[in-house]
Amino acid sequence: MRNRKERNIQIGDRLRQIRRGISCTGEQFAEALDVGPEHYRKLEGGTCGLTLKNILKLYEIYGIDPTYLLTGNHPKVDVEAYLINCSLEEKSEIFEKVFAFISGAVKRNIDRGW
Repeated sequence: MRNRKERNIQIGDRLRQIRRGISCTGEQFAEALDVGPEHYRKLEGGTCGLTLKNILKLYEIYGIDPTYLLTGNHPKVDVEAYLINCSLEEKSEIFEKVFAFISGAVKRNIDRGW
């Protein structure tokens, strides 16, 4: 039982980190998962566990990798090989997403006074 609790806390911590990293509120995630704000707080706090249905929703809506969410391990990706096999349109889309992510991170850091 203790291992399950520790695992839920770790998953909740990663969920909070991801949510903040994409500048979403707990209320937005609660709505996406079709749970109340209090239940969502329990998910981030580790007192409740995520269902498979909600893990899939997080993947489908936000692109959150289930492997990372559950284990903390990032899948290894050969970025160079991936980009070589992308069309120019796909590369442009990836660049735009990376640029938007970096711009958002810089803005958040400026707003925090860093």
